[in-house]
Amino acid sequence: DRLSPQRVLINLFRLSNTELIAAERKAARAADRDRRDREGDTPNPRLQAMAVEDLQAMEGLCKDASHTLKSLISASPGFVNHGHLEHRINVLLAQGAAWRGEKDAAQAYYGNAAAALERELTRQPFDPTIAADFVGLAGKRLDANTALTLLARPLRYNRIIEADLRLFLDPNRREDFAQASRVWETAAGTDRP
Repeated sequence: DRLSPQRVLINLFRLSNTELIAAERKAARAADRDRRDREGDTPNPRLQAMAVEDLQAMEGLCKDASHTLKSLISASPGFVNHGHLEHRINVLLAQGAAWRGEKDAAQAYYGNAAAALERELTRQPFDPTIAADFVGLAGKRLDANTALTLLARPLRYNRIIEADLRLFLDPNRREDFAQASRVWETAAGTDRP
């Protein structure tokens, strides 16, 4: 591996991604156990304890993934897609914090996730998944004009992805997007009656 630094970086990325996938599975299992406990007639302390254990294991795996990712970033700050991986880690940690009722911690994790995607978007402005994830995470904090610009850039080189359609059809954003697109049409001289 000393002779192939690129292989070392790729292996660090894969290791971090693998740890994150394991954490996502633990989070899904915790959510399933919590759901089954809520659906029951009486609280099941065993299911609750197992859900808490899964959540703790998820957080440990997220920390491992984050540590591995930091090793990668320290060796190669511009490594492609590390921001998207950092985003996934922070979203998972935010969901865990929200499950525990820690709203401030969840918001901080979501802020870190948005910042990671924004950094990745500067490196890969034409990646539709990163653009859609960023616009979806930013929500109403991002004005419709900027959101449309970020979503339109990848369309120059890629097809529309499902995440784009979900954002365009979101009833909370539909009127904002319609108004912004009318402004664009007017500026381009393609007004429709």
